Amino acid sequence: MSDATIRSGYGWSRALRPATIDRRDFLIGGEFCRRVGCELLADPCPLIVDGVPVLLTHGDAYCTDDVEHQRFRAMVHDRRWQAEFLARDAETRLAFAIDARSQSESGKSRKPLDIMDVNDTAVEAAMSAYGARLMIHGHTHRPAIHRHRVDGAEAYRVVLGDWFAQENSLTMADGMLRYELGDEIHALPVIGRTAGRR
Repeated sequence: MSDATIRSGYGWSRALRPATIDRRDFLIGGEFCRRVGCELLADPCPLIVDGVPVLLTHGDAYCTDDVEHQRFRAMVHDRRWQAEFLARDAETRLAFAIDARSQSESGKSRKPLDIMDVNDTAVEAAMSAYGARLMIHGHTHRPAIHRHRVDGAEAYRVVLGDWFAQENSLTMADGMLRYELGDEIHALPVIGRTAGRR
């Protein structure tokens, strides 16, 4: 892929920006990131933001009740499968992508909503393992702030909305977590700050 193609197809910025992997972006690698000026983050990605332990993730790993999706996820993240897929011609790869997207959309219409959402137990286990009191993710397309109990303490899970469906932003400043979703504004006090940070 040429630099011009990347610039026209993805929007060009010289700023180094982090990027997480979406289920459709599983083949993004170091060369792409170098060309567009981003850094690929691990999923999940534990961070400390203003003294708060945060777990940033795509989110689909925690949809553990959706067995069909977990099988697909395991397949496309397998390095051997990726190498075999990339060895195919572009037309075959595009046909696979179109078919996979069609099957995904069809599957959504026949699956119960709770199966396609994250599993609270899986979320809380991950937050506990990373010592996080705030998880930020997408994938489920159900934007909201959810409250959890993790190791006996209050914790939040923020689900970001589709960027193309409506504006949404999440900021943390002055001891407040502020989530703007279209015309709605949700503000909560920041929790889980590590000792010595304000």
